[in-house]
Amino acid sequence: MSGSRDGEAEAEIEAVNIRKTSETDQDRIEQGEWTDCWICENVFRRRTQTKRYCAKCHRGFCEGWHGSLDRGYGTCITCWADTDPGR
Repeated sequence: MSGSRDGEAEAEIEAVNIRKTSETDQDRIEQGEWTDCWICENVFRRRTQTKRYCAKCHRGFCEGWHGSLDRGYGTCITCWADTDPGR
């Protein structure tokens, strides 16, 4: 019986991973879901839920720490640093 549960858990994890890779954070946020700040998750290994996304890379960011809306649209710090200040 536990083999069945293990198989179900693995199938659920696989479904979540497929969903995460096939949709952008922007897609999930626009559907009303929360997403994780990609910098918190990948760099600091912590989970910070957000409903903000970067207009350039379409990944979620936590406002104030790893992104901003001060340009009139969401920008994560990585994409913000990539922009040419002369534009």
